[in-house]
Amino acid sequence: MIRTFARVFIGFLLACLTAGLVTVLFVTTPADLMGVSAYAFPEKALQTLVWGLLTATHSALFAAAFALIATGIAEWMSIRSLPYYLLIGIGIALLGFTAQYSSEVSGQPTVLNNYALKAFATAGFFAGLVYWLAAGRFAGAARGSAAKVTLSKPAVPPRIVVKDTAKDDLAVATVTITTPKSSLGKRMSDVRARVDTAAETAKPGNTTDAARSSKGGAGQRSSQPSKPR
Repeated sequence: MIRTFARVFIGFLLACLTAGLVTVLFVTTPADLMGVSAYAFPEKALQTLVWGLLTATHSALFAAAFALIATGIAEWMSIRSLPYYLLIGIGIALLGFTAQYSSEVSGQPTVLNNYALKAFATAGFFAGLVYWLAAGRFAGAARGSAAKVTLSKPAVPPRIVVKDTAKDDLAVATVTITTPKSSLGKRMSDVRARVDTAAETAKPGNTTDAARSSKGGAGQRSSQPSKPR
């Protein structure tokens, strides 16, 4: 459970960072970064990175509730398909675009244009991709491992097989005990009780057959004539 939470949390943070940086790169494009001089490039790159972190924080605050629902469903149903996370990322980004447009004040520059729409959709696409790479493709791994552990240790009760065989006119009871290793310690008392019962059942037969064999041997000896001295 802790590993699952950590995996989902790290994936969400990476997705938000990706969304923030992609959004900022639509404002300060890579062409703008490459166009500055070598002296001004570190400052410009640092400024872009700071803007990206601020945008990522804003994205995380807005997308947290929606991402929690989507990732919860994915973990519960073990959804590891890439299109699912791409659609979720784009959907949350479009919700953010709608919220941004609805909060605008009349007379101010609007976000309702194709360039801004592409920026939001692209940020959501890459956010879903990064989350899938970090966490989504392992969704439901904890539930699958628990099911394997349960299936690998079936509870099989021990079996006792009693076979009666004839050897030298005596009835011999052979007791065979088959006990799985996983249930050896748990069912030891039951095995001992069954062995005692089988032994008690085999005793009268062995005694009767031994007595019959003894009488038959004595009769054979008495029927033979005694040799003169």
